[in-house]
Amino acid sequence: MKRTGFVLALAGITALGITFWGQQVRIEGKVATSDVFTRNGKTYVPLADIAKALGMAVVKTGSGWDLVKPGGANMVQGVKGKVGEELFNGKYRFQVVKVTRVSSYTPQFAKLGYDLTPASSDNEIVAIHCRLKNGTKEAVTFDILLGKNTALTDEKEQSYAPYNGGSVDMVSRAPRVIPGAAADFALTFEVPKDAVLKDLVFSVNDLTTKESPDFR
Repeated sequence: MKRTGFVLALAGITALGITFWGQQVRIEGKVATSDVFTRNGKTYVPLADIAKALGMAVVKTGSGWDLVKPGGANMVQGVKGKVGEELFNGKYRFQVVKVTRVSSYTPQFAKLGYDLTPASSDNEIVAIHCRLKNGTKEAVTFDILLGKNTALTDEKEQSYAPYNGGSVDMVSRAPRVIPGAAADFALTFEVPKDAVLKDLVFSVNDLTTKESPDFR
């Protein structure tokens, strides 16, 4: 059997209530895994099994593995979550703070000197206040607006691109963010008043590492 991503199961685990029972590993009395093997006096179990038993997910990072909250392991379709929930994919933390639908929007971060208004009276402005945090150990530069998949979708399968150019609500379009720091900004869209919003897809455009993972 091919085993990858194993965690040492005998070191520093008493606080989690992990015990051995025959060839099973239990956490607080519940079976976490039966895939156990011993080598050179050390006992190993699959990291994914322990993470699942703890209600977490495993994310591969450049330096190893992270155990993250549910939702943080889906790297193909994008990390998924709800308004107010902080999502983490092992490198970046993304949060939608709030969503506002208005007929006229006053920028909260940029000093544009004017409000954003829709081009059509049938439309309105959707402003999505976001926070993007650097979860790595190195400073990175983000291009907020050039993520390849960044868009707002509705229930009719229509997609809307964010305002660009001089009408963006952010202090800096390409902020350099040190480890642990965050950039706050608002993505703004013009959508029909009767649109039933479905998803925000935000692509992180990391100019430092050239990576572009999605959050949804």
